[in-house]
Amino acid sequence: MHAVTRREALARSGRFLLSAAACSLAPGLTTGCSNREVDPEIVSRVIQNVQEASIDNIRLTVVYDNVPCHKGLRNDWGFACLVEGLDKTLIFDSGRFDDIFMANLATLNIDPQQIDLLFLSHDHPDHIGGSLKLLEANSRLQVALVKAFPAGFKRLVTSAGATLVAVDRPQGVSRHCLSTGEMRSVVKDEHALVLPTDKGLIIVTGCAHPGVVEIVERTIAITKQEVLLLAGGFHLLMDTAASIREKASRLRELGVKYVAPSHCTGGEAIKIIAEVYGEKFIGSGVGRVIAADNLV
Repeated sequence: MHAVTRREALARSGRFLLSAAACSLAPGLTTGCSNREVDPEIVSRVIQNVQEASIDNIRLTVVYDNVPCHKGLRNDWGFACLVEGLDKTLIFDSGRFDDIFMANLATLNIDPQQIDLLFLSHDHPDHIGGSLKLLEANSRLQVALVKAFPAGFKRLVTSAGATLVAVDRPQGVSRHCLSTGEMRSVVKDEHALVLPTDKGLIIVTGCAHPGVVEIVERTIAITKQEVLLLAGGFHLLMDTAASIREKASRLRELGVKYVAPSHCTGGEAIKIIAEVYGEKFIGSGVGRVIAADNLV
């Protein structure tokens, strides 16, 4: 198996991913974007209503990724990650193709009926492709997404019987997890998943279009807590080596203890981040399981 590239994904699916691919054409378009202002009083109330989860129970399983990790699972351009050990079992994003997404769930012995919450980072096809098929298997889901999602997609979610949570500002989406709130980007508005634990924050990103450093900075500003783990797509595909190293170093300066980059981070970027982080780097890919209690 090899890591599926964006070019290969486009060749397989034609225009289906052209909108998603456009964001890689100019690195200057992916960061430095203006973000919605956050009212400190609102943030204070949000944090008060979100409780820390025990690190002993939290486990992340990568269900969909273009980076291969375990045989028996199909890798393809996109991302999805199951999070267990919270008050609700949630899946973050749902990959590109619903057949691959559902097949990987089955291979990993993940029962869709046991999932309570679907958290969608942004509406690019490689992150929402399996959503409706998942809703067919479990219509009781709560679906958290940013308000920028198309109205038609929102109608499909509610018509399937799911409960829709449209996020604008930072807010809790369950007792143990919260959204960064909608962060603006010239590519796609996006939000990241934040899990406060008794040993620090866990942040999961989809593509980090607003900037991976900016997402971490915003999360720390919201929570006033240190980051134990940052995982997901960092979107550094078109960055220069110097830029990648600078951003990886900035993540360390911000106190991010562990990183597990994959998906749209890019092969060169993953290598450089691994050099910067050393033993605190976690190799990721489809099928990777991260037991959070092993990080402390």
